[in-house]
Amino acid sequence: MATRAKTQLKTTTPAPDLRLAISDSTLAELGLDFNAWKVLTESIFPSAKTAEGILLAVRYCQARGLDVMKRPVHVVPMWSKALDREIETVWPGINEVQITAARTKEWAGMDSPRFGPDSARIFAGRAKTEDGWRDVRVQVTFPEWCEVRVYRLIGGMRCPFTETVFWLETYSRAGGASSEVPTVMWIKRPRGQLLKCAKAASLRAAFPEESSYTAEEMAGKSIEPEELVYTPRWSRL
Repeated sequence: MATRAKTQLKTTTPAPDLRLAISDSTLAELGLDFNAWKVLTESIFPSAKTAEGILLAVRYCQARGLDVMKRPVHVVPMWSKALDREIETVWPGINEVQITAARTKEWAGMDSPRFGPDSARIFAGRAKTEDGWRDVRVQVTFPEWCEVRVYRLIGGMRCPFTETVFWLETYSRAGGASSEVPTVMWIKRPRGQLLKCAKAASLRAAFPEESSYTAEEMAGKSIEPEELVYTPRWSRL
């Protein structure tokens, strides 16, 4: 009798308060419980607006053998021209791209970054902020370009791959493609964000069969395929 009462209590225990609702059956399919989901929604992906976005991240990590709790990927809102609305997508962070390269056993390090001269520019336009859409005018000082030389072992030789990434062609826009105003992160960290993108570009050139675009590169972009044109440049010393 006591055992039966315990079993009944266990199956009827309510789920904790959740920022994004999800069924227990969906969690069971993923090998998660409500407490793990609460951590994912509140600590790992606090800016995600939909359960579907976080589920994409969980499934991506499971397929790639990654620990989602270490946040190797990011939930990135992107504009879909086809759907005429913003959707949540999942893209790896720069750490996940480096992990993928390291797993090949052929990544042979990278050089210190090289930055181009600084340039200052005033950006103005409509931007999506925490308080809604606003007219924004901001001055940003940024390096014109950055490049990082990445090395891969090919036939026992240490071969270099270098991609030059330009700030104005790469930065994320707070209002999507229709606005020129940078996002907060690109205003606060103009060098750091560009460095992440330069690392990703060179790693993608060195490991085209493994690497993907990163969250830093895709934030503020359109999801349509024509936005993702990429031509690698290979060099050998």
